[in-house]
Amino acid sequence: MPNVFISYRRDDTSGYARSLYDRLNERWPGEVFMDVDAIPLGRDFVEVITERLQVSDTMLVLIGPEWLTAADAHGNRRLDDEGDLVRAEVAAALRRNASVVPVLVQGAAMPTAAELPPDLQPLSRRQGHELRHSRWDDDVERLETAIGPARARSGRGILVAAIAAVVVVAIAVAGIALLAGSGDEDRPSDRAGGEPSPSTSVVPVGSEPKGVAVAGDSVWVVNSGDGTVTQIDSTQQAAVGQPIEIGGPGAYIAADERSVWVSVIGDGSEPGYVVQVDADAGEAVGPEIPAGRFPQGIIITGKSVWVADYGGTLQRFESDTGRRTDVIQIKGSARTIAAAAGRIWIPDLDNGVVRVVDMATRKLLPSAIPVGREPTAIVAAGKHVWVADNRLDNVSRIDVNRMEVVGQPTPVGREPAEIAAGEGAIWVLNEGDQSVTRIDPRTARVTGRRIKVGRDPGGLAAGAGGVWVPNADDDTVTRISLPSS
Repeated sequence: MPNVFISYRRDDTSGYARSLYDRLNERWPGEVFMDVDAIPLGRDFVEVITERLQVSDTMLVLIGPEWLTAADAHGNRRLDDEGDLVRAEVAAALRRNASVVPVLVQGAAMPTAAELPPDLQPLSRRQGHELRHSRWDDDVERLETAIGPARARSGRGILVAAIAAVVVVAIAVAGIALLAGSGDEDRPSDRAGGEPSPSTSVVPVGSEPKGVAVAGDSVWVVNSGDGTVTQIDSTQQAAVGQPIEIGGPGAYIAADERSVWVSVIGDGSEPGYVVQVDADAGEAVGPEIPAGRFPQGIIITGKSVWVADYGGTLQRFESDTGRRTDVIQIKGSARTIAAAAGRIWIPDLDNGVVRVVDMATRKLLPSAIPVGREPTAIVAAGKHVWVADNRLDNVSRIDVNRMEVVGQPTPVGREPAEIAAGEGAIWVLNEGDQSVTRIDPRTARVTGRRIKVGRDPGGLAAGAGGVWVPNADDDTVTRISLPSS
């Protein structure tokens, strides 16, 4: 079944939609849905569209100059009609927390939240992509690269299979396992002569696991598909107890020896929230605590819980009472955060900088630190914070005292999306090739080969004797076991 859905208005962007469909369908045959070609004769088109929405991981919303203002025969704006098909399909994708990408054509601007009906307002916070007639091929190629990880659940398997058919003879002669080689081109820095390779195993968890955190011997996993948290006993390498209900699609999770905190994203009309889980009792405690529009990254520092809101704020809560004490405007979209040297470090992926908040004063420092093009994830370790850049496929180091990037970026895998520190290394999750890269924190160099994980990986934590990666499409967590020294 196709897992890329093209949404468009015929009288606004039909020509662009057709050209984009042809290009994407050429790359991913049978995986792209566009209503004109993909609805069989005699089928109810609303029924077919509903079916396709349920299995689509990515929606491309083509927005032209008249997308916002298109009116019906009575002069009423179509988007204000709850029965409008474009509104209905985009709202359905947003509710499913699919990857919804606004694609701007003919010079159209991103719609603001105020211009959209309530159920479409989350679209205004989604990262858009422009398709220019003068640079069509380049812009579509960039779009293909960007949506690759989101459609990796089934599409990458088809792409890898096609490549494998061509190179299988060479792989067999070389004696390399096909699974280990698929989509994992070697770089010189990925080789570590003679070093034992880590082994992997999987632990079944809930539906569509996304976030993971480690505290002591416990590994905590947030399952966005069924709104639960799973506890894994690292010594048993198995889930223990019953799934813990958190009331919505969890995004990120943080844990210490006393408690577990989970951020749950909003849907645009209702705010997101954070919820506390009692680690001993194995249940959510207290009420849901409002935490901005789209709360994401979450960390615990002493008696404080810090939450990054993708809507542009950093929020602080008291861990004992759950009371929100501070809402700090940070001038950009916040997805993940780290704590080091008395400061909170926040990669602003919209502007290619890291912003810094003083924990004592709760003030945003005036100077941002330039770092790459699309800093996506951050972690603190020692005297540095490490920043993964999803666009440049590398990791940079910031000296926490000098507050500047030091050394050269470290090349990693494709589209790094998460980063963690622990077990003697810096670990990077590469969504583009579904792998984990290991970096030596002393040399900032990659050690060993990239380690393959499951399908649609979306979280990363190190500790409890291993490295842990949730795989949303497999409903599992991959455990990377480190070789004994």
